[in-house]
Amino acid sequence: METKILKVVAQTEAVYVPSKKSDNGQLAKSMIRLKELGGDYEDEYICAMFGNLALWT
Repeated sequence: METKILKVVAQTEAVYVPSKKSDNGQLAKSMIRLKELGGDYEDEYICAMFGNLALWT
């Protein structure tokens, strides 16, 4: 297993989307952009965060 240390470049505000698991429920969703440490041309990753994790800023 390989471990990578990434830097948070940007994070969107959490928005609420309808949850398919619950009749009336909503789920918090936030997008985050991560970049590998190093130079300007390192790889970047876009990830979606859901639930309580999306509410952390």
